[in-house]
Amino acid sequence: MNDSIFKMARELGQLIVASEEYKRATESMDLLNNDETATALIAGYNQKRAEKVDGVDINSLPENELKEINDYLQDEFNIILENPVVKEYIKAQSEYEGMVNSVNAILKFYISGRSEKEGSSECGGSCSTCGGCH
Repeated sequence: MNDSIFKMARELGQLIVASEEYKRATESMDLLNNDETATALIAGYNQKRAEKVDGVDINSLPENELKEINDYLQDEFNIILENPVVKEYIKAQSEYEGMVNSVNAILKFYISGRSEKEGSSECGGSCSTCGGCH
């Protein structure tokens, strides 16, 4: 095995942990976990979601009932999103995941010689997670 590959992987991991994206993501998670209002909102949402879907065969529900459940849960989720701690957590996690996905796309490109998007006309629309345009 080539020790230089593992050394570079460790260095990459250390750089990721030292990044602003990682720091912001972990700080926002700590804030979320320690914010009583935010955790209560999330727990309440999870309980309401469980009440709506536990024991229900989603695949057998009529379209209108599925839409009603989805709309209800979306409305409840939107309430959570109004909380500034939750909003910051979601944004920070998204930016961190975008950075990690971009790093993974670069690694995959150099290993395989192809981007993930090659051979696919699908585009997620977010350049932060893209390995490059088709």
